[in-house]
Amino acid sequence: MNIHFVLVEPAVPENVGAAARALKTMGFHSLWLVNSHVHQDQQAGYLAHASGEILQHAKVFESFNQVLELLDFTIATSSKTRHVRHEYHQAEKLPEILEAKSNMIEHAGIIFGREEYGLKNEELRKCDMISWLPMHTTYPSLNLSQAVMVYAYLLSYRQVLPTPAGVPFKKAELQVLKNKVKKLLPLIDLPKTTNIHHRILERLMHITHDDVHLLHSICNEVLKKLDTQNKG
Repeated sequence: MNIHFVLVEPAVPENVGAAARALKTMGFHSLWLVNSHVHQDQQAGYLAHASGEILQHAKVFESFNQVLELLDFTIATSSKTRHVRHEYHQAEKLPEILEAKSNMIEHAGIIFGREEYGLKNEELRKCDMISWLPMHTTYPSLNLSQAVMVYAYLLSYRQVLPTPAGVPFKKAELQVLKNKVKKLLPLIDLPKTTNIHHRILERLMHITHDDVHLLHSICNEVLKKLDTQNKG
């Protein structure tokens, strides 16, 4: 599994440089930025301190949707709960969650929002899971680079396990199932404008490898039945 750290529209070069340094110290190397080039600023290089290659090889995307297209599993980070309905998972649980999906995911992304206000509600809804860091005070929240450091530390400390022996890896197996369910739901009068549509997709990303094949079979049978009815 490849883990990518994604910074959405970072505005402070020093934060990106410090984030690069945090990633390297914890053994990670993939830094992605959305709609920002501040990693090229000299100040970012100063804070990176012997981690310049992380900045040099950072990938830049014009939109958040471009990032989502390349990831099989996305974990948004948020310092507080929003009115958008979601389950919030403590950051310390992420290694366990990713380990359970190690044979279903090739590319996972940890998504960090803007320094000023984080991720937008619509961006949170597009992610598969939301994570948060419990803190003793609600203000001030962690600096962007500090948050990256904590997440990188937690994931590095526990180490995401490789694919279990004897269990075949299927590229983006979980994402394939998600796309199939997204196709199915509108056909049974559950369009994406409904709350239950989003809730089903959110819960879907919690399943384990043992359940994937069962749900694939169910979806295939339902789609086949609906197709027969439409032809009839």
